[in-house]
Amino acid sequence: MLEKIIIVEDEIIVAMDLSLRLSRLGYDVIGIFSTGEDAVEQCGKTRPDIILMDYMLRGELNGLEATKLIHSLYDTPVVMLSALPENPANREYDGYLVKPFELFGLKSTIENALRNSRSVKAS
Repeated sequence: MLEKIIIVEDEIIVAMDLSLRLSRLGYDVIGIFSTGEDAVEQCGKTRPDIILMDYMLRGELNGLEATKLIHSLYDTPVVMLSALPENPANREYDGYLVKPFELFGLKSTIENALRNSRSVKAS
């Protein structure tokens, strides 16, 4: 079974490139959205296995705020995407990738976030 992924990224070229990379890695990209509000709404409608979320987004909710809502409402794992180095004091997300990222790092971060989420749900 292919893992279903939502991409939340307000730069369409980055989102399309990421979608292509994910498809090549064997994931099923079920949607691309540009706002935190859309991410929260679509998570409820489509129930993805994981979300890749840019930190800086259009709309009222940034990526971190949308992640907090998604975790509280749906318990869906979120990997944060950012051009900035990680802030270790903030761990609301399930994985973190600094742009630009390599395929190996992308795949391993997604797999770790999925594995950790499944083990938490099983216990």
